[in-house]
Formats: sequence, structure tokens, C-alpha cells
Amino acid sequence: MFDRKSYTIGRYLVLCFSNTMLVNIINWIYTRIAGADFLPPYGFLHFTFITFSVGVFPVVFLTLVIDKLLLEIKTRNIIMMQVIRPAAKEQDYSLLDLPIMNSTGATNLRFSENEFICARSNENYTLIHYIQNNSVRKELVRIPIAKFYDQIKDGAYIVRCHRSAVVNMKYIKHISGKSRSIELQLEHVDERVPVSRIFPRALLYSPSRN
Repeated sequence: MFDRKSYTIGRYLVLCFSNTMLVNIINWIYTRIAGADFLPPYGFLHFTFITFSVGVFPVVFLTLVIDKLLLEIKTRNIIMMQVIRPAAKEQDYSLLDLPIMNSTGATNLRFSENEFICARSNENYTLIHYIQNNSVRKELVRIPIAKFYDQIKDGAYIVRCHRSAVVNMKYIKHISGKSRSIELQLEHVDERVPVSRIFPRALLYSPSRN
């Protein structure tokens, strides 16, 4: 069965190529046996060329359609899992206290949601940008970014916009790039932050983040 979780364009094209080649071999054998008296004696390579010339167009079309549909499905899943906050959460998350525990269980940092700017993955470490005592600080903490995000994801404006980045949307200063490849310029941070193509763009432009 088709598994959309493991789907990639490469795997789909390999599957289409295999199926087309199988059909091509069966048709070639059939025409050599049943149509030998009235069909031209095409060689196998010539017959294969004809088959793929006819089949390439529907394969490309279906690949583009399936890729678009799966992208929409992934986007909806991200919205459901990461963007939509339960209505019952009515407290002020801007004052949320965020104690950050490293891989050994020790508390390395403590800051509020308003003080957190962003975090970037660095192998098994996470580089955290935050504000404390009116100055911008950077700390490299021994914790994978996925576990770091689990500790602060209750923040109202904190999202994981890329597999390697977590940002506080309140600090977004500028959004650049094309629809399928955009980057964020954040306040107090020099480097740009990438945004995954499956992340819902509308959230970044939402007036609620201001």
C-alpha cells in the first residue's frame, strides 16, 4: 500500500519506472508472439523508447499532483500539532518561566518567553539566543533541539519553524525569499533563520504576533 509518511519524489519515480518497465516487457513479449504477423518487428530498445515516450507525461503530471497533495496534508498536520493552541489555555504565556534542562538533567538557563529570541541546532547541542538584564546573550547547551523545543513549546509565540530552528515570532523583523524557500531576520540576531517549506506561512504573517 502507498505510505505517505515514507513518500519521496525519488521513491515514487523509481516505482513508476519499475511499473512502466514491467508493462513494457510484457507488451513487447505479447507483440512478438501474438502480433508477429501484422505488427512491425520492433527491437526491444526501440519498443522501450516508444513506451517511455508515451508514459513520461502522465508520470510527471501525477508526480506533481501527488507532491502538492502531500505538501498540503503535511501543512495541515503541522497546523494541528504545532500552531493551534487549546482554547482552555487562557493564561498569559508571555510571562511563562522557562527553565532549560540539559541532557544530564541539570538546569542551565532560566528565562521568560518574552526574553527568548531563537535557538539553532548544532549537532547534539542547541545555541540559544535570549535577552537578560537588557543585553542579548548566547548560550550553547548540550541538548538536541527537539528536546529543547519540548521544554518551551507551551509558549504562545514559540514555534519550531524548521528542523534546526525554534523562534519566538514576536522577534520576527523581516521575512525574505520565495514561497517554497524563505528565511527570517530576527531582532538582535545577525544570521537568518530558515523556514521549512511545510511550515504554514500564514502564521508568520499573523497580526497576533505583533
